[in-house]
Amino acid sequence: HSHNPKGIVENRNVDLVVSLGNLQEWFTHQDHPLRLPITPANSPTILAIQPVSNLSHQNGMALDARGNPHIAYIANDAQGVIQIHHAWFDGTAWQISIITQCRQPYVMQGIGSLSSPISRPGVLVASNGIVYVVYGTENADGRMVVRLLEPTDYRVQSGNLRVLWSEPVGRAEPVLDTERWKADSILSMLIQFNDQPQGGAKNVKADFAPVYLVDWDLSNW
Repeated sequence: HSHNPKGIVENRNVDLVVSLGNLQEWFTHQDHPLRLPITPANSPTILAIQPVSNLSHQNGMALDARGNPHIAYIANDAQGVIQIHHAWFDGTAWQISIITQCRQPYVMQGIGSLSSPISRPGVLVASNGIVYVVYGTENADGRMVVRLLEPTDYRVQSGNLRVLWSEPVGRAEPVLDTERWKADSILSMLIQFNDQPQGGAKNVKADFAPVYLVDWDLSNW
């Protein structure tokens, strides 16, 4: 985090640390030991992102079969428009591509809830290396979608986007069962419409919505 001149705390940078299970010893993703405590001053930055770039927290990450990270995060593109980025380590260097096509600038600042045009992304990686990024988006009329990215370049292709759920989910975010994915390679997700009015607007009517637990076999793309 950093403070801008107005005193607002802003996210910056994507850092990555690794623990091999005991949470007592920590390493960089390239196995270099880190001295505790880990602070903003010594945390290893893998992707430098300037403050006031709409970088959101609580994004998605998964490991491929080689143990290399795949991170999906929300931040501005070069034109200042909020997008989902896919970052992955290819064994030598970090690579980044943009997987959404938002067109209108949006500022993630202010009090109350925020009505972002895209949800936080969830990430799944199949045993064959295919990466699936799950998210909700205004570009699909507020529905939940999945983007398929094939190794080794993970290039965004127009035919590799699928609407998962035919009904709008509002501002809902993907709630994935990662243990089910590891055990059965099935995408199991909680689905419920969720409104999130900008600034916590009080003129939005509260409503009840059914909850679904839905399974998808993504191997039958």
